[in-house]
Amino acid sequence: MRFIMLTIFVSGFIGVVTSQSVHGQWWGRGYHSSTAFEANTRGMGALIRDQGEANLLNAQAAGELEQARSQYITNTVDAVQAYYDRRRVREAYYAEKKEQRKGELSRFLERKGSITQISGDDIDSKSGEIRWPALLETKAYADFRVPYEELFMKHHKTGLLTGDEFMKLQNISRAWRKQLAADRKKFDTNQVRNSIRYILGLDKVVAGA
Repeated sequence: MRFIMLTIFVSGFIGVVTSQSVHGQWWGRGYHSSTAFEANTRGMGALIRDQGEANLLNAQAAGELEQARSQYITNTVDAVQAYYDRRRVREAYYAEKKEQRKGELSRFLERKGSITQISGDDIDSKSGEIRWPALLETKAYADFRVPYEELFMKHHKTGLLTGDEFMKLQNISRAWRKQLAADRKKFDTNQVRNSIRYILGLDKVVAGA
């Protein structure tokens, strides 16, 4: 009988201690979950909160990325538009200058009087290669003839030169004629005069005068 009573007492004591241990979690330092269900609930809440914060950060990052992409596209479009605007202005400027030079050259050629009229026999119809007079074809004038003919052939094939190319051709022509005039005592006077007139005739073809 005493053994049975002792067993009941011990079992009851262990139950009390266990209950106090569980409930004691409410009264210790800091709050702890009192049950497994509450612990699971709190853990799930923290997980949902963290996921929400992650979604917010991802949304903000996506928005910033889209804003940067949109700004990049805008900048690219503006840069392309600015390039074409500058090119149109530049082309208009060169076209105006070319017309001015053509007028000046026409007036100059009129003042010079007699100029060799370039015909189909003087220029190869396909390549634009020039059939030079004997004096102009000599090695002494190769430095003038070669670059002049390259520009002339380009004009013959494409029908135009850029403003810089046209000015380059005119500068070659001017320097070449000046050199011929300086060499007039070395060659027959008529040959030098006809060579100068021939170059002026070629200039007139390029200028469309």
